[in-house]
Amino acid sequence: MGSSFAKLGLGVALVATLGATGCANREYLAGNTLIDVRRRDPDFKNLRVYPNATFIATYSRQLGADVGVSQTEGTVEEGYRGQRVEIPVRRGLPGVIVALDSHGSSAVLWVSFDERCQAKDCAFGFVQTDDGLFRLFQVPRIEGYSTPFVYRKRISPRKAMDTAAVYSNEAGTRVYMTMRGHPLTIALEVRRHENIEVETIKSAPRGVKPGHSPSASGSVEASTGTSNSTPAQ
Repeated sequence: MGSSFAKLGLGVALVATLGATGCANREYLAGNTLIDVRRRDPDFKNLRVYPNATFIATYSRQLGADVGVSQTEGTVEEGYRGQRVEIPVRRGLPGVIVALDSHGSSAVLWVSFDERCQAKDCAFGFVQTDDGLFRLFQVPRIEGYSTPFVYRKRISPRKAMDTAAVYSNEAGTRVYMTMRGHPLTIALEVRRHENIEVETIKSAPRGVKPGHSPSASGSVEASTGTSNSTPAQ
């Protein structure tokens, strides 16, 4: 383009090179996106992933039980002491991929949402389902506590999640899913910035002088030539 404008002799001037950065849009992390990222960030040191919805993992344990008899009413009194741990993972919480392996024939990403966790044992497992997305299928255990319960968005019986296959033809790939109402899962997302650069070139037309006819070909470059024809008398 530059050489064509130079032939014009129209006072071409570079006005500016504008860089526009769009908003950070969130999209699901799919297998093809992961392949593109690994080419530039093979160890996932810079990539951050996010759950598409807040989820809460809860753990409980029993600390003791007491049995007695009420001296006033003569009833058997039973008391239990327990402890519960709640780990909320917010939708806006950035996570890092600490390990990549497989579950059967499916790829698994192990994601840490806490800078104190840098190993698979304390990370959350997201398995790739038939549609290419990575969905939560395993949460870390806490020694001395029961098998964790998982809730989507808030702790409520309607938001309780259980493991099930997303598609009926999937074998062995069971992910956390709400079982009441519309089935919903927890999938990984990434943020994507679109950087747009536009180079603006200003070219001022000089007009057409008497005796000079624009080329019929419509070529911009041809319009710079001079006509050798003799004007009519």
